[in-house]
Amino acid sequence: MEKPPPPSLTIVRAEVDRHVAEAERAGSEVDSRAGLIVGFGGVFIGLSRELQNLLQAAAVVVAGLAVLAAVVALWPRSVAEAVGARTVRDRYLAAPADVTTRDLLDARIFFLDLEEKRLNRKTAWAKFSVVAIAVSAVLMLAGSIVELAS
Repeated sequence: MEKPPPPSLTIVRAEVDRHVAEAERAGSEVDSRAGLIVGFGGVFIGLSRELQNLLQAAAVVVAGLAVLAAVVALWPRSVAEAVGARTVRDRYLAAPADVTTRDLLDARIFFLDLEEKRLNRKTAWAKFSVVAIAVSAVLMLAGSIVELAS
């Protein structure tokens, strides 16, 4: 006779599902911001063809670094991997339902922990890209002021 699942299993599963949804939302937000930096940096570099002084040249280099950092932030795109369907079938087809549910929940939690680390790295790169593009804009402004003053 099969044992009933632990009473809190559905509560835990719902909480894990909530965390997965939150990770997906946060990842999408970081990707959106990084995409904006890539676009803005590309336009900024493209419009900076005639560099009049070292400050403006530095601004373009820093903008390039901002774009690279934003691309790195975009790179790990997947969110909370899942155990492959074939693996689930092969391993759990004949297993008791509560064992399957618990093991798959544990796997999902494991992948969610990995996703949290990946999201932290994405966020750090995205923050760096925002700071770099701001520094680039300040350098370009300073270079333009120097150019106008001379």
